[in-house]
Amino acid sequence: MFPLLRSGDILLCSSSASCKVGDIILFKQDQELIAHRVLSLSPHLQSKGDWSLNLDKKSPPVLALVQAIKRGEKILIFTQQNKKLKAWLAVFSARLQATTPRPERYLLRMIIWLLAQISLHLVFAVAPANGNDVAHDLK
Repeated sequence: MFPLLRSGDILLCSSSASCKVGDIILFKQDQELIAHRVLSLSPHLQSKGDWSLNLDKKSPPVLALVQAIKRGEKILIFTQQNKKLKAWLAVFSARLQATTPRPERYLLRMIIWLLAQISLHLVFAVAPANGNDVAHDLK
């Protein structure tokens, strides 16, 4: 899920029966936990990593919905205000495929990177990392 998620990030999740296009879900694949963005719900759930060129092969069973990211001394909380940004990330991520011509692939990856940077700096609410009650509220 680079560029939004980075190595060492801790994901704060909630079990959720319903997810929306643009949400980040957590599922298990080959004994590994994977976080990917929901691109479509119809006719079945389709997901992929923002930087990946391929859709997930089958609809994964969703274990949890990512609500926030703990990065270093900060907790980045997904807020209701970022619905449009999540939708745009889903649109550009869906267009990034292995069959996409190479110049367009580079452009799409730059757009995804820029949207992820904007979301990290402007849209998410930031809480101090020692805010245990923040993590508790997300359960």
